[in-house]
Amino acid sequence: MALSENPKRPDGFEDKLENLKLMKKEVPTMYSSTVNAIMDMAEGGDPDGVREQYYPGWENADFEDLLTELGESK
Repeated sequence: MALSENPKRPDGFEDKLENLKLMKKEVPTMYSSTVNAIMDMAEGGDPDGVREQYYPGWENADFEDLLTELGESK
């Protein structure tokens, strides 16, 4: 099933995934920092208000899915 076909994905999931893949190639240090924040959010955290501002309505499992799609382990 393609990502866009998964109705359980929150709004913007595919865009964020593609942006992160590009960031990994072009700005690896920023990517690493962002993945660390996503790992924190997967455990319920909200580092510096990032979750509330940029990921409204996302559940912890959504961040876990994002990490899985990126090939990153929590």
